[in-house]
Amino acid sequence: MKEIYYPGIQQLFKVEKKVVNSLRSMSPYEILSADIDNYKGDLKKTLKQAFAEIKNVTLNFFSADSNWYLKLIELENTLDSELESCENDPVKLYNFYFNRIGNLSYSVLNDVNNTCIAYSKSIEKAPIEEVSSINEYIFTLKSYVVNNHDIINNTFVVDKKSNYLNCPIVYHGNSSKMSDLIYSLFPLNMNVGRVDIVSVDESNILLMVKNGDTAATITINMGQDTVSIKYFIPEVYNVGEARSLPGIENKNVNLNDWVTGIILYEKNLLTDVLFDLISRIPCDHEEMLFNGRVR
Repeated sequence: MKEIYYPGIQQLFKVEKKVVNSLRSMSPYEILSADIDNYKGDLKKTLKQAFAEIKNVTLNFFSADSNWYLKLIELENTLDSELESCENDPVKLYNFYFNRIGNLSYSVLNDVNNTCIAYSKSIEKAPIEEVSSINEYIFTLKSYVVNNHDIINNTFVVDKKSNYLNCPIVYHGNSSKMSDLIYSLFPLNMNVGRVDIVSVDESNILLMVKNGDTAATITINMGQDTVSIKYFIPEVYNVGEARSLPGIENKNVNLNDWVTGIILYEKNLLTDVLFDLISRIPCDHEEMLFNGRVR
């Protein structure tokens, strides 16, 4: 399995970027003044290529008779039929694009974030049947993979060590410059549980951090001079701590809600910003007091 999952993770990150960019280029903002026949033909071709890429990624993690793959086939057939039914109506094409390609409903977002949780078996309940757009499928698949410890745990291990609580810090994937730096500098005295660091490629890094009775998933993408750090925390135990997180997106978060955020910073400050973020992950202090953060 270790020979399968790691290339699959790499492919997922590459295909997500490629598909999102190709479909974004087909946004119908200018459709009223464009050649609609050409637009439909180009969109149909782009969708066919996108589905082919997503199918290949999906098969890295699921069989061809799985609910995931069958849902993808159903989605492809539905979109193909609905695109034809739009005929040359620019309003219908506009609605088709935003409802069937770019949409991410709050219902799907919320259900995915309540089930795709790091170090949790609830991830097997990922709501794939609710998906009705390409964007929703990609979001659900990526959330399932990057939060799935069974997948992460079955990738190559570069090195591992333990922090002062005797919790493992495991470095997965192929060695890369920034991943090496994060692993080598990761504070052994930081009050967290298990940490998994996955070097996806030279531009992308994934971290899973256990913290008492909760966990955080962090994805890092590096540009030429800047870096973006996206984080997901599935449950808030301390509202004040959560609302003070840097880059938090849902600032009105309440107790037991999930939290997401994004931080943009200079690349040379990556480790400082990252370690500060991890140290501020809100946790169940009572759980930590009695059981530590080792589970």
